[in-house]
Amino acid sequence: MQEIVLKGDELMDKMVYTIAKAIEDYPDKYYFVECPLKHEFTPGIYSRQITMPENKIIVSEKHLTEHMFVVLKGVVSVWIEGEGWEILSEGHKGITKAGTQRVLITATETIWATFHANPKGFTTADEIYNDIVEIKDNKFLNGRFKNNVFIPTTNEVEASNFNKINQ
Repeated sequence: MQEIVLKGDELMDKMVYTIAKAIEDYPDKYYFVECPLKHEFTPGIYSRQITMPENKIIVSEKHLTEHMFVVLKGVVSVWIEGEGWEILSEGHKGITKAGTQRVLITATETIWATFHANPKGFTTADEIYNDIVEIKDNKFLNGRFKNNVFIPTTNEVEASNFNKINQ
């Protein structure tokens, strides 16, 4: 038997696909949930706050920048490639390295905030999004997420099936 090892982007793409496939196969047990975002702009700084319901699996965007984060509320298990699992709770402060993408499992409702440099003075989430998050389709899902919204690419059949799950 040949062992296949996935690393980096391909590993994260496969993880997201596996989660999405579980949702498709068992829609009564798993589903994508909205995680409200709150965006705030001050001179030179953009902050983004996400509220994640309890007992959910969340896959973060891949970050292009190094920036601070704070767990404002809750308890969450976090997996980072190359580092493994860590349990974080309310009050935890950390630094996200550029290139980081996470899988999070929320034990309780969790509110996570990130703080990004905004030297170009962007004033909308869409403007700054392209500077702080990698824009890349997941080859297994035939699309990508942007601010918690799935955006399909070329395979309309798979994309439409995926979107049915979100209704």
